Amino acid sequence: MRSFSDQSNQHSLCPGRTARKFPHFAYPSVHPINWTNHMDITNNTLTTFELINPKETYFICDELELHIYARNGRNESKQYGGDLFRAKIFTTNSTYSASSSTDGEIVDNGNGTYNAYFTLKWTGVISISVSLIYSSEATYVLDRIRTENQPRIVYFGAFESENKTQKEGFCNIQLRRPMKENEFCDFTDETTGSPWFCEKPVGFGCSDWKKHRIDGNKCEKQAIQVTNATEREAFKVSKTQLTGPVKTLTVIQGNATQALVSTDDLPVCTLGYNSKRPEIAGYYDQGNWFSPTCRVHRFRDVAQIKKCFSNRQLFFLGDSSIRQLHEYYLKTLKLSMSFLGEKGTGYTGPVSGKDLKNNITTLFAFHKYPIGKTTWTCDRDLEYIATRIGKIASSGSPVVVVSVWAHFESTPPLFYEKRVRGIVAAMGRLLDRNKRAVVLFKSGNTRQHTTFGQHACCSDWYARGNEERMRKIIFQDSRIGFIDAWDMTHAQLQADNAHPTGSHIVNMNDKLLTLLGCS
Repeated sequence: MRSFSDQSNQHSLCPGRTARKFPHFAYPSVHPINWTNHMDITNNTLTTFELINPKETYFICDELELHIYARNGRNESKQYGGDLFRAKIFTTNSTYSASSSTDGEIVDNGNGTYNAYFTLKWTGVISISVSLIYSSEATYVLDRIRTENQPRIVYFGAFESENKTQKEGFCNIQLRRPMKENEFCDFTDETTGSPWFCEKPVGFGCSDWKKHRIDGNKCEKQAIQVTNATEREAFKVSKTQLTGPVKTLTVIQGNATQALVSTDDLPVCTLGYNSKRPEIAGYYDQGNWFSPTCRVHRFRDVAQIKKCFSNRQLFFLGDSSIRQLHEYYLKTLKLSMSFLGEKGTGYTGPVSGKDLKNNITTLFAFHKYPIGKTTWTCDRDLEYIATRIGKIASSGSPVVVVSVWAHFESTPPLFYEKRVRGIVAAMGRLLDRNKRAVVLFKSGNTRQHTTFGQHACCSDWYARGNEERMRKIIFQDSRIGFIDAWDMTHAQLQADNAHPTGSHIVNMNDKLLTLLGCS
């Protein structure tokens, strides 16, 4: 059984308890598995969970432990690990709502059994939900096709001649076949070293390359071509709930030694409080997100936000999940919006917002390739994040918030790591030349998947792996702030969405402004 030891450090929310040490992002490696039909695959209706040492009544700060038993379609116990589960506890009624994910990750014991732990943080009737995100067979398929099938996404570049004739050529971070030098264009960025290649249509030059898009239909077909029917069967149970004998439990207030620490008594969240993932899960209470280690201020008044952003230039750089936050500010603060660039769009930007009275300027700009957008994007409107950060002036009080995850799940892990390292290095140089600058990373979040192609190209299993890689890199510099959207969306009551709904964005705003030192 994969073990973990108790830490001597005190539980941040429950002083009478010791915080456990959990193996975050430490599932056993995926080993080759041979299965002959769908009956060998982890079955969501036969896989069960149960409470360990159940009680009639629980107290605040009690630890809740679940044991999960993975079983296949023949109702046989699985003998190996690799399943990806997600669990949460929640309360919802006409007057109250609260929810929390597990403390740490669910522990994979490597033998078909799993353990999940929760800290009970509120009173009332609490429900338990456990979902099979990916079976061990599905994670094996995901690992295999990422290793064997590169490039896995089909992008196209549009080449346009002087007489406006247009043809398309395949593009990616690597060529799909050996080609002569005059048959392709090497658009590797000189500053960041990020590779990008396009097959050159006959009769066109590399300077004729103008636009970029993804072909989602071909991505689906390609994923089907590199898998067999049995392998694809493993994804039919993805993101499905398990059954268990206990659905609810009752939690009451205990004695003083079991009292939950008021989050008002925790230290205020600062940039230095982001050196690791907390061992205790945060939680939602009436739509407000509470960090388990530090206090987050609430900024729901427009005047508060404007005061915090006054005389600042804010850069929201990355994917559409950070664009979502920028759009919140455009709408909430009623900023004057401008589309920048030759063919700037709301999706990729650049998009600027301004409040002249309070001297607030915002900018959203998408990261450069890869970009999984089916409509055309003009190349000249795009810039690598590290390059854009390098152009930020040494004066003023700039704020840079970066999110890069959703469009990198199909790329080799080393490619993603290199991109993050380049951005972190650029952040470090900005901080060195401007002591008033603030830089933050927003993590990835859970997302919805409706087709096999989406699972194969951008699964939460890939996102989870990249989350581990990203955290290891950014936490090496304590000057970089961190917004943990990963934990927030694991605990949310709303369905998974690449652009989370509910109170997600206002809680992101709360964390950002708290890290800026506003109150």
